[in-house]
Amino acid sequence: MQTIALANQKGGVGKTTSAVNLAAGLARRDRRVLLVDLDPQANLTRGLGLWNGEPPPHSIYDVLQEEATIAEASVERSIEGAKHPIHIVPATLNLGGAEIKLASVFGREKILADAFEAVSEDTSGESLYDYCLIDCPPSLGLLTVNALVAADYVLIPVQAEFYALVGVAQIVDAIKTIRKLNNDLQIGGAFVTGYDQRRSIHEESVEKMEEFFGPRMFETRVRIDTKLSEAPSHGKTIFEHAPSSRGAEDYVRLTEEITARFEA
Repeated sequence: MQTIALANQKGGVGKTTSAVNLAAGLARRDRRVLLVDLDPQANLTRGLGLWNGEPPPHSIYDVLQEEATIAEASVERSIEGAKHPIHIVPATLNLGGAEIKLASVFGREKILADAFEAVSEDTSGESLYDYCLIDCPPSLGLLTVNALVAADYVLIPVQAEFYALVGVAQIVDAIKTIRKLNNDLQIGGAFVTGYDQRRSIHEESVEKMEEFFGPRMFETRVRIDTKLSEAPSHGKTIFEHAPSSRGAEDYVRLTEEITARFEA
């Protein structure tokens, strides 16, 4: 199982949108996917239609409190055009208090990593999932630390804007620190979101990011698309809401790049 955290402490860069649509894209390519909502805002959970009225019975909060396993907390979500459903560990608003409750817990940085051990393979030694994607909160607190300690790779979505690299430098510094706890953690790559080729500042920002990340920069640029913003309000992925949209095209290409890189 390749465990990938989507992280950037700056909000509004497309972490949740990317986590949802990359998970769907991977499922549509016959990969078995576990998707974890680690953001107290629970936008991923809501955006996939898993929280309509009553919150889910179990959530990632219960996992971090060691009151439920990943298997017990996960729910299945079928994806149009996919052979396998996505398994999702939802979030609820009580996740906002998790960092305070975990502050005095011994080994608090590794709780999520330990929880993943139980789902990494079945009794025959076969992996239960090909990929686990973790949607991190827009901060570098204990929740994000848990994600990075549990992850093999970090994917960094970066908006095409002037100050983008300021936030990127902070997450890269955080990754260097986390390697004291997870020596295997690597930057899997970065990709641009909210891109508009008609704006020169966007192209200039992309050039700076390409200089910073070098070959770790993905070629796909996720373009601005209102359909991407609309999809969560319908509880759908972009492939279900607007399969012929620019957003769908971009996430298909990004999914292809990710599988090519991580399965080489």
